[in-house]
Amino acid sequence: MPIIQAVQMNPEELSAALECYLQMRQALICRNPECEKTARRFAALAPADIAMRRQMSASQCWDHVWRKPFYAGKNARVIDRQVEAIGTNGCLAKFETLAGAIDDTAHPWHVEKEGAHCYAKGQEVRAFCTKTGIYRALPYLTPAHVIRRVIRLATLFKDWEQDQDQATKGSGSFIDAMTGGNAEPSQAFPPSLFDALAGAVGKITAVHSLMDLGFRCVKPDIWMSRITTSCGWLPGYTAKDVEKNRRGAWDLLFERCAQVAAAANERFPSPNSLRELDCFISGYGMTFKPAGCPCAEAEHVAPSQTGDGR
Repeated sequence: MPIIQAVQMNPEELSAALECYLQMRQALICRNPECEKTARRFAALAPADIAMRRQMSASQCWDHVWRKPFYAGKNARVIDRQVEAIGTNGCLAKFETLAGAIDDTAHPWHVEKEGAHCYAKGQEVRAFCTKTGIYRALPYLTPAHVIRRVIRLATLFKDWEQDQDQATKGSGSFIDAMTGGNAEPSQAFPPSLFDALAGAVGKITAVHSLMDLGFRCVKPDIWMSRITTSCGWLPGYTAKDVEKNRRGAWDLLFERCAQVAAAANERFPSPNSLRELDCFISGYGMTFKPAGCPCAEAEHVAPSQTGDGR
């Protein structure tokens, strides 16, 4: 992935972007007050502090990551119920039980791929994908290709765990094993870690995972791309440019969103203001589905409700 020197917003651009973000934030809270608690919860779970990130165990890192393939291309509010139920069930809680299931045809979680199609072959994964047996209470059917991605992640985690054991006899940081010792990169995240995750789950889901591990990025999905470009945060870029990361669009997106988040943090202190910004912008997009810049469509926000006037 190309790395460019991201250009920061000037004071006028930052002021306008901040006001637009605060309008979105307040509009969403007015529509659904619970969303603020949700954003704060996600922000608290994403360790922005490098010392906290290095304290995370392999199982804690896995708990951040295994859910992400379920969200790819789906409405988060629908999928939330599904991953909550799966988390309660506990079937995907341990990466050790899933690692290697793609290559082992006798594995109970074995998933085969033939052409563009994936098939649940193992006894356990068949029951899971068809909601039978102990999985009958799951709210939605899960396509086999989603479980295949989770298994590929689990295999990566098993390899990283072995790297950690060999390098430090189990006493070192798991995040250092994941990043090859580059847990605090100069850019948004270590390219080698991004490449490994992207090979397992796809590029945007990889960024989603890295964001929840506390790295300095936001997920460049359809709503983040549409809103930031329509609001003028990324001059000269289209939403499709951002989704496809054309001309280093992601680096600019991450840098400018981090600027807006830092400015918002002065009014609304957060354990991870960038993760919180992602929650509010994505939530705003899913709720209001704006056709253009939300500031130009702000009739749903009374003047007294904009900014920090709560």
